[in-house]
Amino acid sequence: MTWRERIRELVGAGVLIAALGAGVVLSHSPAGGADVIRVGAFNIQVFGDTKAGNLGVMGVLARVAREFDVLLVQEVRDADHDVADGFPCHADCFTVPDPDDRFEREPLVARFQAGGFDFRLVGVHIKPDDAFDELPALAEVAETIADSTEGDVILLGDFNADCSYLNENDAAHPFRAAAYHWVIENSVETAVKSGCTYDRIVLLDGTFGREYVPQSAQVFRYDQEFGITDPGFVARVSDHFPVFAEFRITGSGRRRAGRSGGAAGRNHG
Repeated sequence: MTWRERIRELVGAGVLIAALGAGVVLSHSPAGGADVIRVGAFNIQVFGDTKAGNLGVMGVLARVAREFDVLLVQEVRDADHDVADGFPCHADCFTVPDPDDRFEREPLVARFQAGGFDFRLVGVHIKPDDAFDELPALAEVAETIADSTEGDVILLGDFNADCSYLNENDAAHPFRAAAYHWVIENSVETAVKSGCTYDRIVLLDGTFGREYVPQSAQVFRYDQEFGITDPGFVARVSDHFPVFAEFRITGSGRRRAGRSGGAAGRNHG
């Protein structure tokens, strides 16, 4: 059985598997009757005992998490400083089979439904030095998951898709084909210090043209939103800012009330 066939089998079975070796936790909250949900990704930079014991940092992380309905969290470590291997997804999920070792960290696929929006998230943390080769493999994963019954596939996470790791403007790259919509614009900064756009959200045609709320993809600048002025403290929270996008679940594009607006990064890149 090929890896493509194995993915299709797992998708069809609705397998519930913990994020084994993926270093990823998917947390979600009910849509609460709203007509738009906010989906985000956040590399929280080596979340282990030290960070968990910092009450100030934990307070900011908790406030950030409450800004989203579904949040992909990356770089969670256990007490031995290894990627934790037993986190429940609270959803139908599985790690992508990778017999050819195309990924340093295999993507996690999870299924969610909010109102009329039934979708699958593909979360991955791309190895920096292998970004050019891993991202085409990620495109193949998306193509395999998407079928006649499930076209809503959202790819997100720390893709390391900028600066020395990847030419983000390379139109010849397979993952830059017209079928993939990179809604986090190249001009925004998702890395706290370097100014690079490492973190991304990529949509397929169907989701981009229907459920995606145009211009909603942004970087969530928790420093600006929460009035944090100490650069050192901002860096202790993470070396990344979260990215997010909003999606209609009832056909209406009205933005949910009571949410922070986020910072720049509104245009489709």
